[in-house]
Amino acid sequence: MSLYKLPITHFVSDMDGTLLNSIKKIDSRDADAILVWQKLGHTFLLASGRDKSVLQKIREEYCIDIKEMICHNGASLVSDGKVLYSKQIDHAAVIKLIEAVKPLNSRIDYVIPTQDGRKYILHHTGIFHERVVVKENVVFQESPLPVSAYEQETNKTATKVFLMVEDSETELQLFTLLKEKDIFSDLAVMKSGNLCFEICRREVNKGSTLRYMADHMNIDMRGIAAIGDAENDVEMLKIAGHSFVMSHASDSIRKYGKSVDSVSEAIMQCIAFNKSITGGINR
Repeated sequence: MSLYKLPITHFVSDMDGTLLNSIKKIDSRDADAILVWQKLGHTFLLASGRDKSVLQKIREEYCIDIKEMICHNGASLVSDGKVLYSKQIDHAAVIKLIEAVKPLNSRIDYVIPTQDGRKYILHHTGIFHERVVVKENVVFQESPLPVSAYEQETNKTATKVFLMVEDSETELQLFTLLKEKDIFSDLAVMKSGNLCFEICRREVNKGSTLRYMADHMNIDMRGIAAIGDAENDVEMLKIAGHSFVMSHASDSIRKYGKSVDSVSEAIMQCIAFNKSITGGINR
């Protein structure tokens, strides 16, 4: 083994636009590659804007057992079903955001998930319903509550705010409002897809939580590979020892890693790298 290179032991993948295809499924080649990676004794984990409920779905549908997940774009870290790390948005900051975007309420929609599993939604049959619930056939364990119910809560924190806009003109107006109302002093707004945004605490991102996980579990960052496709993946791609970016990503994102067409391609490259530094031993 080279004295200057460490084998890759952990592979962390974004979900939407990366691991999940256009119909929100895991391609069979990617599923097979993940199982090969795990059989070699390595760890595969997720970093997503989604919550930990996806782990059970993946286990049931693909027979892939994933123990660790960075949830809500870094707001929490889950391992073996337990929350190891959590950084929530203060209630006051969420209320400030709700008030700031009210002039655009007819052309936006947003969901506020909280740590107790509840979700508060602006429009029950709005943009989120059309683009996510209907298209992805999402079934909520509990019906989302109206945002007005969150406003009546006292000091209830949120893991993030997932916001969608009607069009690019509304997007420009949104950012103008957020700047005018000084929202950026408390919160970070990251693009997670076309006309979609993830809003978290300023210091929260996938990279900071990946760093926390590595420190907590005594993992050398040089032995971690990461793959993503959007702005909310950048901090994770910047700190991982090996970074891959989906080939369909924008030029501003592709500069942060090696371009690949699939998660399986990236995993196979990691396996080949490990062989190259261990004298052909598959590990």
